[in-house]
Amino acid sequence: MISDDHKPEKIKTQFEIFMEIVNDLVVIIDQNEDFSINLINKCLLLEKLGYSDIELTGKPFMQIISSDDFKRAEKFLKKGVDTFGSSQELKLSSVKKEIIWAEIKAKKFINENNKKKILLILKDISKQKKIEVNLKDSDDRFKKITETIPEIRFWKLFNPKKYEEALQSSYEMLQMVMENIPQYIIWKDTDLSYLGCNDNYANLIEIEHSENIIDKTDEELFWDKNQIEHNRKQEIQVIESNKAVFHSVETWTLKNGEIIWIDVNRIPLLNSDGKVAGLLITFEDITERKNAEEILRIQHNKLKNSEEKLRDLLETSTIGVFEIELENNSISYLNPKLLEFIGYQDVSIVNEILLNEIIHPDDLKKLLNSEEGKEIEFRIVTKLGKIKWLQGKRLNQYNEKHKLISFRLWLEDVTEKKMYEELIYELNINFLNYTTDTRQNIELLLKTCQKLLNGAFVLYINKSIIDEEEQYRVMSNKGDVKIYPAEQFKRELFVSQVFHENHDFTQEFYDIDKSEYAKTDNFIIEHKIKACYGKLILSGNDLDDLLCVLFTENPTISNQNKLVLFLICDALEIEQRRWRSQQHLEEQNRMLSEINKLKSDLFSRTSHELKTPLISIKGFTELLLKLHSEKLDDDVISILEEIKNGSKRLEDYINSLVESSQLEQGLMKIRKEKENLTFLINYCVKQLQGIAKLREQKIKVNIKEKIFSEFDKEKIYEVITNLLINAIKYTPVGGHITIDSKQKDGHYIISMKDTGIGLTQKEISQLFTQFGKIERYGQGWDVGIEGTGLGLYISKELMVLHNGKIWAESEGRNKGSTFFFSLPIIEN
Repeated sequence: MISDDHKPEKIKTQFEIFMEIVNDLVVIIDQNEDFSINLINKCLLLEKLGYSDIELTGKPFMQIISSDDFKRAEKFLKKGVDTFGSSQELKLSSVKKEIIWAEIKAKKFINENNKKKILLILKDISKQKKIEVNLKDSDDRFKKITETIPEIRFWKLFNPKKYEEALQSSYEMLQMVMENIPQYIIWKDTDLSYLGCNDNYANLIEIEHSENIIDKTDEELFWDKNQIEHNRKQEIQVIESNKAVFHSVETWTLKNGEIIWIDVNRIPLLNSDGKVAGLLITFEDITERKNAEEILRIQHNKLKNSEEKLRDLLETSTIGVFEIELENNSISYLNPKLLEFIGYQDVSIVNEILLNEIIHPDDLKKLLNSEEGKEIEFRIVTKLGKIKWLQGKRLNQYNEKHKLISFRLWLEDVTEKKMYEELIYELNINFLNYTTDTRQNIELLLKTCQKLLNGAFVLYINKSIIDEEEQYRVMSNKGDVKIYPAEQFKRELFVSQVFHENHDFTQEFYDIDKSEYAKTDNFIIEHKIKACYGKLILSGNDLDDLLCVLFTENPTISNQNKLVLFLICDALEIEQRRWRSQQHLEEQNRMLSEINKLKSDLFSRTSHELKTPLISIKGFTELLLKLHSEKLDDDVISILEEIKNGSKRLEDYINSLVESSQLEQGLMKIRKEKENLTFLINYCVKQLQGIAKLREQKIKVNIKEKIFSEFDKEKIYEVITNLLINAIKYTPVGGHITIDSKQKDGHYIISMKDTGIGLTQKEISQLFTQFGKIERYGQGWDVGIEGTGLGLYISKELMVLHNGKIWAESEGRNKGSTFFFSLPIIEN
């Protein structure tokens, strides 16, 4: 039972329970002049009207009735109904004054307080009313058309005796076709005169009403003679053959001259005798589809051309390329250049062994875990068993779910570059280990030569005159020495042939095991030597010295191999000069000074040998990028950028060598002036802040505002940036760097503390030595690994020139490091 007005909470509860199963708008109103609303539920119709239940409670029900239906609604409510069997269709008015049709059912009742109420249920019937209006309009239009159709026209195509029945049974079908099918529809008699069309077609040919087309022909309606003739031929063919033609793709010329694509169906219409009585034609505009197909075709051709160009590029590229499928760690692509790198020709063999045998096992994990876009270097083992270094970048490939499925590597052979780096390192190590013992120094150089050129033996031969007798002193990389008289040397050893040519160019000899010396030369006999590669060295004014490398297989001598031999020969020549100078030195200090001078000469000569071609490489690379970048593709530009960056790194390395040499020889001059060290430190931090941000590091500066001392600003700038760059490089992503200052023993002490990978005591002892670079490569740290090994050595020497010190402290691995330097305090 519906409760009275004095128990709103109970009414509310029961109403809410009732509303859970009712989707229509339910309203309880008073039976008075205003029909005040007592309760109203929340539903879609109420939302559509734009009201809330709170807004309408207590308001007249007529507020939501359209003014057009006020009287009808009032009459319905005043008369009332006893059952829900009667209903009334009324127009409601929304907040926005929009008309919404509703079917209203009403029931009078008396509540517990004997008050007269009316229960209303309103159902939204707007969609049905819209359909009814559309059907009525269609009905009127259809009747108008059928009234104008003569007996011979469309409906006469059916059995004339059953004309009324056909008309009646087809009425709904035709109406649906006319109003709902988006295609263009026309029908003609056998004389090709129009019997009718739908509105779409009327709009297409720009006539006002579809019934105006009756009895017209294409000649009267169309403007394109070619279109008229084409239609006539196609329609006559269908009528004469009595065969329908479906999905004929044709063009149609509009009145404005625009050409569209259409998909046409032409169907013969038969009368009750089975004879063709007319023609039904339907078609749809497929221009958008055809344009899309054309775009796809063009894109496909472009893609195909691009793929072919990419394939040609990959197949002819000087860069090695291969692709790894991560699901099963298999190789999906190899280009010819990569096959050339590894020395194989059969792709199927390479696919099987590339990951397991060709890529160096110590580098495979690093390769598979490498990051996209970052430089990566790894080793491979060629078919001949030689180690090669490859360098490049990785490009990831993802599927439609953004899952990494494969990656492609673009690689270049950097074995020769590695050889240069190793050569420079080895030569510098040799010179660092040089003593006054000439024989030991030469032995070090011979071992370096044998290592870099992969020779079986390296011989250093001196020709001299002793007691008017010519003799040859032969020294091997193993340190053993043997003296040969001239006659025996020329008779027994093949290397004597090198002295026949009086020049200092490199000489190559192959298959010497097949020469006459195969029976007399102990190196050929005992060690199965097959090839010889050597160069005469200037000794004094004559070419009396020889450096010769012996091989057990015929080697391929590259320009880089020749450069190695030239540099070793230069070093040997310098060593011989040092030795000769040593013989004439009367005092040990002068002898050591000459050694250092010769050592610096080697630095200068090495720097000159490398810097001259380096300037050309760097200059022409920058010229190509500046003048011809528009003609180059992205891959070539990327390669040129790598060349330019590599040249810059090598140039920095050479400059460090020169500066190190100047410091070592005492040639470095400094200009000390009174400066504010605080300003210089803040300036350096500001310059390097960008690099720190890239690694998500924070640099905190806790120093006095003014720290005055006397120093060469440029040189101390070099020290500070060197220490700060090292802190950034060897501190993992997200770390912290703190700079502090204090005074002690008449000095300002600046400290730079990081949260990096730390140092062992052994590493600390090595830090400030020349070429004391600590190897971090391949140890799994996310830190920088580049460096010359000269930065801290140069920093130490610069601090000595400033009467200061530099040192480092660390509690051990992964516990961070602190670097200190000190400068004397001066009075203000």
